[in-house]
Amino acid sequence: MVRSLLVLLFCLLAGWRASAQTDPAFEVPESARPPASSRPQEFATEFEITAGAQTLGSGDISDTYGLLPCGGIGLSWQLGDRTRLALSARYCRSEGDPYYDIPEFQSDQSSRLTSVPLIFAVRENLVPGGRTRFMAGVGLQIAWIQEKLPTGTNPEGRDTKSGYGIGLLLTLGPEWRTRDERRAVGIEFALGGCSADLGPDEGSHEVDLTGFHARAYVTMRLGGNSTTEVQP
Repeated sequence: MVRSLLVLLFCLLAGWRASAQTDPAFEVPESARPPASSRPQEFATEFEITAGAQTLGSGDISDTYGLLPCGGIGLSWQLGDRTRLALSARYCRSEGDPYYDIPEFQSDQSSRLTSVPLIFAVRENLVPGGRTRFMAGVGLQIAWIQEKLPTGTNPEGRDTKSGYGIGLLLTLGPEWRTRDERRAVGIEFALGGCSADLGPDEGSHEVDLTGFHARAYVTMRLGGNSTTEVQP
């Protein structure tokens, strides 16, 4: 699934680059353009596709699974010149060796970690007025987490445990917009996440998914005008 999202991300990026190009024959010289400033259209809705990965918090989880790849989609809404509200859903999955700390034990069995986080975030543009933006934000993450562990000598047997976690994400990263403001590509880095106790109370164990996150994303405006021109 993550590979398919990366392919779709590349296709949208190619379309974004094509839309950013203009025909020189119809280009209006800078000296002939009236002075004006543009501001994002308030309440404009954008659709987002994203793909990335995150590190895992505790030693056991990190040593078992390494990185946790993620892909997802989202919507965001412009509020004023600087602020955007964003709602996204992601799917993260990784497989690992649960016997990594027992070198003398060889097994083909693997464990599987799955996370489905829902993230509500507020992002602030720290550099308004241009096509290059620098976005900082904070997000609330609520995640369903499941871990499947091999059981005994049965290669088909798996002990499945799941639970829910809640945590915060601090985000920071650049974003580049097309001239008409309808498309953008960005890179975001985040710190935080959540952890959860999986399984029944008497046999539960904690899975820590806090860590460092990195992702790339493409956004596309859904309908409406792109910007509002303000004459000085």
